[in-house]
Amino acid sequence: MTETRKLAAIMFTDIVGYSAMSQRNEELAMELLEHHRSILREVFKPFRGQEIKTIGDAFLVEFSSALDAVNCGIEIQDALHNYNLNSSEERQVVLRIGIHVGDVIHRDGDIYGDGVNISSRIEPLANPGGICISEDVARLVQNKLKIPLEKMERRELKNIDLPVDTYQVNVAGATIKKEVREVSQEENNRLAVIPFQNFSPDRETDYFSDGLTEEMIMHLSRIKELKVVSRTTSMQYKNTQKDMHAIGKELNARYILEGSVRKHLDNLRITAQLIDVKTDTHLWANTFKGNMADIFDIQESVAKEIVSALRLTLSPAEQVALGKRATDNMEAYDLNLHARGFLYRKLKGYTLAAIDLFQKAVELDPRYAAAYAGLGEAYAFLFEAFDKNPTLLDKAMDAALKALMYDASSSEAYSALGVVYYVRESYEEATTAVGKAIELDPNDFFAYWIQGRIFRILDRDKEAIESFEKVLELNPDFHTAYGDIHLSLKRLGKEEELKELKERALTFYPSYLMRNPDDSRAIMFYAFILLDDNQAEEAKSKMARAIQLSPTDATMIYNAACFYSDLGEKEDALKHLKLAISNGFEAYEYIKIDPDLDGIRNEPEYIELMKDK
Repeated sequence: MTETRKLAAIMFTDIVGYSAMSQRNEELAMELLEHHRSILREVFKPFRGQEIKTIGDAFLVEFSSALDAVNCGIEIQDALHNYNLNSSEERQVVLRIGIHVGDVIHRDGDIYGDGVNISSRIEPLANPGGICISEDVARLVQNKLKIPLEKMERRELKNIDLPVDTYQVNVAGATIKKEVREVSQEENNRLAVIPFQNFSPDRETDYFSDGLTEEMIMHLSRIKELKVVSRTTSMQYKNTQKDMHAIGKELNARYILEGSVRKHLDNLRITAQLIDVKTDTHLWANTFKGNMADIFDIQESVAKEIVSALRLTLSPAEQVALGKRATDNMEAYDLNLHARGFLYRKLKGYTLAAIDLFQKAVELDPRYAAAYAGLGEAYAFLFEAFDKNPTLLDKAMDAALKALMYDASSSEAYSALGVVYYVRESYEEATTAVGKAIELDPNDFFAYWIQGRIFRILDRDKEAIESFEKVLELNPDFHTAYGDIHLSLKRLGKEEELKELKERALTFYPSYLMRNPDDSRAIMFYAFILLDDNQAEEAKSKMARAIQLSPTDATMIYNAACFYSDLGEKEDALKHLKLAISNGFEAYEYIKIDPDLDGIRNEPEYIELMKDK
């Protein structure tokens, strides 16, 4: 019998109400148990959590670092929170987590000691969906977490001789047991538009219901008396089964607008209702029937009826703004919404599809500013990443200027102009354009992203990081910003901040990819993060999956060449570099100086490949 002792952080997890769930529906309970296990096991990996065993619906997991254990716990609860948002009430899985750090004994594949005993005893003290940690853990992590800790009353724990001080980690989605102070209407005029549910026969029309949600947010944001929750925050509640009261508390929103859309051919049926979270009352509800030509009338009616229900006073300018329409052509409107769904995926195929749809939209309505703005951005992306044909930049500038000509108050139009100036290396003009975009819409994450890229080009990396962090605040899923922050921190020589960023990325990507399993760019970025974290085999697996999803995208394949070069696998690096060039990657000057390819620079195949380039 071998026995070893060491100091370790121990996590104990348990599903809330699992016994009752098993009694109600044993088959469903077993299915959810296995699904919960698959979610947690995926999250353990990036935090180097060693699964010791499962005990019924519980996990016992060991970590070498208290910070890894707590960050893993936060990520687990975040992943389950996102899963629950998109699940019916009976399929939701709520977890409690307890974490302690202490001396443990390893014996015959199991572990014993106070570290294990205390973590299992403090786990029931956690809020449902929350994390309870011992004071020993809190002392090690308190200055390294962005999530606040809240000290609990001292409790005596069963079979533990001394009282243990404990803390709650206040993760989003936990059911808080303390009383929450309600705010008055005078203090809180915050409104959230929850994504409209798509009840259409054709499930491919999700882009339309999402677009309607965005349009309502944009309309209501024009009212100064209302503080409207941003689009990216609201969209996290798509298909949620959570009750409106819980959502209101999570978003600190007094009012919730929810509804549904049914679109069949040209026919529309839209329902909407406004809920006062504080009083749990329906302030207003209505059903609108019509055809696609009526969509703008419906949007305007909803906005005006909300104003009436909340007894808001509109200025003359706001009254005009509520009636403002981007286009009167319904087909053009539909095409624009569809194109927006492709625009930020940043793969060549999607970019070309977006251009085609935007182009059709402006052909149908030659004064459609939003579609021109999207077209300008798409052409600029195409030039920057895939095709250095200068006529693309001319088309991008033409589209952006038309967007401004037809709507001089459009944040999208100024963002598009900023992108074009940035790609043209006219940085002063680009700075002015994105500054105006942000002034018009402080929630325009894309304008902040372009602003950050401009700052980086101008060697203003500290300001660039601030802009990129603002991007992630407004749109937590815009993962490109992690790479941007990494580049600026590296240039500034901020080693500690780089380590913290890597931990954030290791936390973010598993959760994001659980919700977006086919995002090949995200999988590729995650592969680089894993490689940097010395998880080479897992990194190789992810990179192979990324290329499998986008086998002909030249930029993706080029990045794979860089990845294998960094890994020291020269044969694979050269194979992917040749494949990238054959698929249209022609940035030869960049290839010559890219430090990621230094590992193959002296190989005969590389020299031959770059001959006369």
